[in-house]
Amino acid sequence: MRLQSTLGHIPGSGKLEFREGLLFTLVLLVSRVALLLILAKLTGGRDFTDDSALHLSMSSHPLEVFFATNEQTAHFPPLLPAFESSLGWLLQQILPSFYALRLLFIAFEAVAFVLTWRVLTLVHDGPARRLLAVLWIVMPMTWMSSTVMEQEEMLSAAFTAGTMLLILRGRLNAAIVVCALAAVSAKIFFLVPLLALVVGMPLKPAGSLIRRALLAALPVLVVYGVAIAIWTSSGLGMKLLSFTPPPRNSAQRSGRCLPSSRTWRILQPNAFRCRWR
Repeated sequence: MRLQSTLGHIPGSGKLEFREGLLFTLVLLVSRVALLLILAKLTGGRDFTDDSALHLSMSSHPLEVFFATNEQTAHFPPLLPAFESSLGWLLQQILPSFYALRLLFIAFEAVAFVLTWRVLTLVHDGPARRLLAVLWIVMPMTWMSSTVMEQEEMLSAAFTAGTMLLILRGRLNAAIVVCALAAVSAKIFFLVPLLALVVGMPLKPAGSLIRRALLAALPVLVVYGVAIAIWTSSGLGMKLLSFTPPPRNSAQRSGRCLPSSRTWRILQPNAFRCRWR
């Protein structure tokens, strides 16, 4: 179904937009790598986030959630380890985990930014587009998520931008499939916009509602159906339902001390109560 007729005039993109997008992407990557090096200097290159062990595990085992090999990651979407291991496993072979995890999420952020830039070229003119690109690069929500705290939110941002781009191009069915994949790969909360795409868009031609519902439901039912079947056959179903999150500061409780640099001690005064084991 084509939706451009309902969206009004959409400015096109060309060589200028491509060059600008490439430049902003390079600036983003350079700024993130520079921040990573500064962070490594401040922390001594040691992980300090509670989720680092979880992401290290998932980025090493693409089917970890399906087979519940780590109970602490069983609450993540089943396909998240596959996305993280697509690049994370290779990075872990050549770099310390501190750098490998953060470069993985920086890569996710770069993909999210490229897709978002493509959306911006369709809906905004030059000045507004450039301002929004600069805000993406400098606002703490992005670099804190990808480079400092090594969170998977940038994968969600990539799925969000991809879904929006497909909608703007009039490919609603493809947008529904991408949004459904996001629900089983990034955040289960994508079920909310998925429902909006199914019932909230124009229902033409006849029968489109049923087709949309099937496109939305099948990826979710298949992925979670397979996962639940494996968990049940392994006797893990009820055990996984009783999941409790790991204790706060799990990096310390697992015996890994946090950085001992003087600067980081000032930033995190209560982070040095662990002992080497």
